[in-house]
Amino acid sequence: MSLKGKIYGLVGVIGSGKSYQAEALMVDAACMERPLIMGDFSEGIRQTLMNIFTGESKKIDCTGTAYAKWKQLSSDILLPFFSQGDSPNILDSVRVEGRELLQRTGEYLKPLAGEDVWARWTANAVTNSWAKMSEEDAEICDIVFGSLRFDCEAEAIFKVAEATGKEVKIYFCDYHSDSYELNDHVSEKFAQYFLSLGCKDGDDITELVKQKING
Repeated sequence: MSLKGKIYGLVGVIGSGKSYQAEALMVDAACMERPLIMGDFSEGIRQTLMNIFTGESKKIDCTGTAYAKWKQLSSDILLPFFSQGDSPNILDSVRVEGRELLQRTGEYLKPLAGEDVWARWTANAVTNSWAKMSEEDAEICDIVFGSLRFDCEAEAIFKVAEATGKEVKIYFCDYHSDSYELNDHVSEKFAQYFLSLGCKDGDDITELVKQKING
């Protein structure tokens, strides 16, 4: 077993196999009895939503089918607003997908807390988890970031690398699953940039990411 673990980052559009590759890294670590920390830049957004909807933090299995379904399914939310011509004394409903809730929450809070708010949240959570490990486990553990969507998230990974002394490896995912999707949301622009460069599924794009964030 290698004495020092690595930091892995995965980049790709919706449905490109990022979750599959993250799970494969988890299985590899388990087989080698290597500790692993999962870093998820959406976790802060999920926990914000959970606290708004339930009043407490609730653990979500992001690799499970329930979460995948929730992101695609629409839910009705009753709100006290009205459209032009409607009575102001009735409740109206809004239909929204889980993915849209995540995206809107993530983007709305950035002007209030900083463009890198979720990157900072995740980097702090990961670094704190690493710091609580025994010296041996901290040395050999792998850290996996299952999805990079913004420059500031890539920058956060390299900051975690500085704090932990680990090498960074970032891979591009472009498997065309049934849910593969190209859309114009701001959170998809980072992956589409590397797609436009001709990057293929499984490519090591670590140096390309460095070039992008360093301008």
